[in-house]
This record gives sequence, C-alpha cells and structure tokens, in this order.
Amino acid sequence: MRYRTNYSDEQIVEALQQTAGRGIKKEDAADNVQPPNLCAFLNNLPRPERERLVDLAYPTPPTGQPMQ
Repeated sequence: MRYRTNYSDEQIVEALQQTAGRGIKKEDAADNVQPPNLCAFLNNLPRPERERLVDLAYPTPPTGQPMQ
C-alpha cells in the first residue's frame, strides 16, 4: 500500500473543516487533522502557508457587524 504524499489546497481545507466539525479549536487543528500522513504534510509546510490553509477552513466572523 502506498501512502499519498501530496495534497491539494482543497483537500487540506476539506480535512481541516472536518477537524473543525469534530470540535477541535483552530489553534490545535494542524496537529489533529486526519489522516496522519496529511497531518505530517500540513505540519511540514512553511508556517505562512499552513496558517493560510487553516484560516480558509476556520473563517473569522466579520467585525463591526451588529448581532441579530
């Protein structure tokens, strides 16, 4: 069996969104994404790239908007 070693941005963001759906906080997402080889791939990316992908999966709500 051969493990996948390259992932697209879309695949990484989808895996991070699943991690968010499991209730994992944004700060811990990169260490808890599944499968384990994707977790290793993500954590070996340069920090700005890793943070960009995590931000895509964990969008922040707009500030200054009135609560409804």
